[in-house]
Amino acid sequence: MVRRSREQWLALFQEFERSELIASEFCRERNICQRYFSKRKIQLGFGVQPVEPVKKLVKMNRAVPSDGSAAVIMLIHGDTKVSIPSSQSTEWVASLVKALAQ
Repeated sequence: MVRRSREQWLALFQEFERSELIASEFCRERNICQRYFSKRKIQLGFGVQPVEPVKKLVKMNRAVPSDGSAAVIMLIHGDTKVSIPSSQSTEWVASLVKALAQ
């Protein structure tokens, strides 16, 4: 097996892109293990486009009504508002928030 530097791998990936061959043909012609070629490509981040994180925010407020009734948890997600009794288990509220954020 031939040892290659990072720069050599990047040059090889650029050559691959220009070749218009599929990976198996490119690797076979150069006697490179296709699995290792793909692994190094991922490791070095070649051809990977940065992805903008998607912000999915669920606002949560604990409100105590002024009329003396029981406290509630208010979940707000987009145009949706959900009132939950504050006595609800934290596990249940957490699973709801997780589901809304997906």
